[in-house]
Amino acid sequence: MELKVIEKIRTNNFNDELVMQKITDMWKNASTVLAGKNEVVYGFVS
Repeated sequence: MELKVIEKIRTNNFNDELVMQKITDMWKNASTVLAGKNEVVYGFVS
């Protein structure tokens, strides 16, 4: 297994009014990058 970081963002759930939009945009971009791949994909928040 190989770990690849496609995109990352830094946000504050308490002070960032756009947190959900930022996460949604990040996943849309990741989905584009991963399109056509036949691999297991994991997403995580730390």
